[in-house]
Amino acid sequence: MHELTEGHTVRQFDGDLANLRVMLLEMGGLVLDQAERAVRALLEDNAELARIVIERDGEVDRYDVRVDEESHRILIRRQPVATDLRAVIAVGKAVADLERAGDEAKKIARYARVLNDDAVPRPAAEIIYDVRRMAQTALPMLRDAIECFDALDADSAVALMARDDEVDAEFRAVMRRLLTLVMEDSRNLRHTIDAMFVVKALERIGDHARNLAAHVSYLVHGRDVRHSHSADRDAGPA
Repeated sequence: MHELTEGHTVRQFDGDLANLRVMLLEMGGLVLDQAERAVRALLEDNAELARIVIERDGEVDRYDVRVDEESHRILIRRQPVATDLRAVIAVGKAVADLERAGDEAKKIARYARVLNDDAVPRPAAEIIYDVRRMAQTALPMLRDAIECFDALDADSAVALMARDDEVDAEFRAVMRRLLTLVMEDSRNLRHTIDAMFVVKALERIGDHARNLAAHVSYLVHGRDVRHSHSADRDAGPA
């Protein structure tokens, strides 16, 4: 366990950092809700829910701007060093990943609206199944990453980063199944292509969740480990 604020002679500085953390967690909750609603809109054929997700994307962007402005204000007025500087930097990086995850949720919602078009036949059940499988792998990772940032739990964050391999493996398996489906019946082509974009969006959400966990490790230990696991994996056995 690690505290974002450790007590300063300037009490207002503690308040600044605490406010920054609260905004980050509020944004994380919003982005998670956006992603979950977007997937529900797709799976439940709910165009209204998809519309809400698309419209609320502006709220995510406003959080991005607010946190960025607050971070700059803290850097200019407080000139933090060491752990305090890492806290401001880590929050800024985390917000960038959350904003991009929010963009991926909006992409999924847009696809859900296409599915709701009565003029377009519903996709094959296999396509819906694969989207659900991918969502069940990626979205819990995003939720857990936000919880790691809330608790500043570096140990859990490192364990969570390893789960990115599961997301990648599921992504590859889904893509293979979708390709097989379209080869078996070309009428599935349109929905298969769209589903590939959705699955890729979910895979990207998993990547951003992994980055969030890495930012926790950076904040607590001062080491950037975002690429360490992928480098070890790509190198293979010695």
